[in-house]
Amino acid sequence: MFLPSLPHLLLFFFVFEGYGDHRDLHYPLRRQRQMCIRDSINAEYGTELSMVHFWEVFEHARSRIVVLPVIHTLSAEQAIRNAQLAADAGCDGVWLINHDHGLEMLVPIIRRVRTAFPDMWIGVNFLAVPLRGGLPTLAALERSGTRVDGYWADDGQIDEHSQDQAVAAWTDEARGSSGWSGLYFGGVCFKKQRVVHARDAGIAARVASQWMDVVTTSGVATGHAADLDKIDDMRAGINGTRPLAVASGITPQNLSSYSGKIDCAMVATGVATSFHELDKGKLMALMAAAVRTTPGTVAPVIARQPRSSRHLALMAPNSRGDNFAWVDPSRMYMNADALADLVADLIAPFQINNKVDLVCGLDAAGYVLGAAMALKMGVGLLTIRKANKLPVDVDRIEYRPPVYHDTKADVLEMRRPAFKRGARILLVDQWIETGGTMLASVQLIERQGGKVAGICAVNIEDNAVTRGLSDQYCCVSAAGKIGKEILPRLLPLNKTPEVVQYMNSSKL
Repeated sequence: MFLPSLPHLLLFFFVFEGYGDHRDLHYPLRRQRQMCIRDSINAEYGTELSMVHFWEVFEHARSRIVVLPVIHTLSAEQAIRNAQLAADAGCDGVWLINHDHGLEMLVPIIRRVRTAFPDMWIGVNFLAVPLRGGLPTLAALERSGTRVDGYWADDGQIDEHSQDQAVAAWTDEARGSSGWSGLYFGGVCFKKQRVVHARDAGIAARVASQWMDVVTTSGVATGHAADLDKIDDMRAGINGTRPLAVASGITPQNLSSYSGKIDCAMVATGVATSFHELDKGKLMALMAAAVRTTPGTVAPVIARQPRSSRHLALMAPNSRGDNFAWVDPSRMYMNADALADLVADLIAPFQINNKVDLVCGLDAAGYVLGAAMALKMGVGLLTIRKANKLPVDVDRIEYRPPVYHDTKADVLEMRRPAFKRGARILLVDQWIETGGTMLASVQLIERQGGKVAGICAVNIEDNAVTRGLSDQYCCVSAAGKIGKEILPRLLPLNKTPEVVQYMNSSKL
C-alpha cells in the first residue's frame, strides 16, 4: 500500500487550498520558514521582526508617531523645496506621489530629490499602481544608485473573506526576487478601494499583516480622519505584529487622539497651504503633537531640528579661545529671515493647545529671543535678572552651576509680584549648557505660583540636569541637543550657495 510522504501531503494540501499554480507551489513553504524565523525572534526580543525593523529604520518610532508628509509632485524644484520644509520641521521622511503627471515625469524627480537629500527617508506612491506593477521601476532605480526607501500602494490586494491570497502571494514572491529592499506600505480598508465592512476591519488587518511591512489605512475620503473604532479594531487584528499607518485626515489638532493607536502618520492636507505646498508651521505643530502620551499625562517634548537648518548654519564659531563659548548664535539675529525662521521654529509647539500667558527671558541673551517670541505670540515679556539690578521688591534665589561645584553661588532675581497665580510662563534662554540657570529660573516661577508652559533655547546640551528638565517640562530647541562635534558639519554649510544667498538676504 502506498503511504504518502510528508512532502506529498503538503503538496496535496496546498493544491486544494488554492495554490495549484505551479509558480506558487514553493510559496507556502517559504512563508512557513519566515514564520518560524519570526517566532524565534519573538522569543528573543519579545516582539515581531517587522516592528524591530521599523524601529531600526525610524529611530524615534519607539517614543512618538513617525511623521511622513506627502508631497504631490509638480517638478523637481517644487519637490525639493517641500522636502526641505519637512526636513527643517524634523519630520522622519517624505512621500513623493504623482497626482498630476505620469510615471515618466516622477522618476527624474525621485532622482533629483534623492541627490539633494542623500540621507533622507524617501518613499514613493505610483498613483493607482499596486506594488507588483511598481517593482520593475523600483528595482531599476535601486540598481542605478537611487535608493527608494518605501513604496505605498493604496490597494494592498488582500481579501479578508478568502483563505487564498494568491495576488498578495504573487506580489510577495515578485518582491523577493526583484532586488528592491524598501518597506512596503499596503492599503487596507483604504479610501476609493474595495469597500471593507466595518465589522471586518480587524480581520482585514490580520490578513494583511502577513503580506506587508506596514498596514496602512485611511478615512472614508481625502482629508477625512480615520474612525478611531476602526483603528482600534485594526490594531487588535494586527496584535503587535506590524506597524499601523494612517494616510488621511491627520492634523496637528487631532494627532494626539491617535497616540498609542498608530505608528505612522502620512499627511498632506492637514499640513499644507495648498495641494502642492507644505506649511512649515503646521509641520512643526504636527511634530510637537506626535509624542506618545498616556491618558491624563502631558508628554515632554524636545523638538530636534536637523543640523542642516539654514538659520543654524549661520552660527559663528569661536575665534577667541577657550574662555569663550564655542559658537555664537547671535549671528543669526543679524539676518531678518534667519531670526524669523528661528522664532517660528521655537514657538510652533506652543501654538496648538498649549496656552502661554507670558514669555520670560533669562539675563541676558534670553532677552533677545524672548522679546522676539513674545511679540510674535502677542503676549508680554518678563525678565529674570542677575543680582542687584531690579529697583523693586524681588524674589531671589542662589544656585551653583551643577558641573562647577567649586565656584561661588550665582544669584537670580525676579520682580515680586510678577504675574497672577496659575499664569502659564514660557522660559527662554539663548543656550542651555549646564541647566543650572534654567532650573533656578523654574524655581522662581513656581515660587510665585506660576506654571511652566515650556522651556525654549537655540540649543539644550545633554546632561543629567537638562534631561531632568525635559522629563518634567515641554523643552523645545531649534538645534536639539548638540555639542562641539557639530562644528565640522556646521561650518561648511556657511559656504553653500543656498546659505550664502540666505545670509545676503538682509544686506549685511
